[in-house]
Amino acid sequence: MATEGVPDPKNGITSLLSTLAASGDNWVKMGIMAMIAISGGGNFLATKQTARVTDHEINQALGEIHNLHEQLNASIQRQKEIRDLLEKILKEKKDGG
Repeated sequence: MATEGVPDPKNGITSLLSTLAASGDNWVKMGIMAMIAISGGGNFLATKQTARVTDHEINQALGEIHNLHEQLNASIQRQKEIRDLLEKILKEKKDGG
């Protein structure tokens, strides 16, 4: 059984929070508000940091995709040049060159 002002161990933290919230002491209320503000501020900063990291990772990935696309285009161009050269060699051989 719980006595007056002492939380019931069965209810644990819920009872403690209820007791603190019902407290008439303004310092307790200010302490609770400060903890809520600190927690909210920490969540806000963590979210902003995550957004910055995510934007950086997206930009980095887009840069890598762009580089890979340029390499692919260069490879395709080299293959076309090689094909054209092989066709020219085969045509010269066919024409008796």
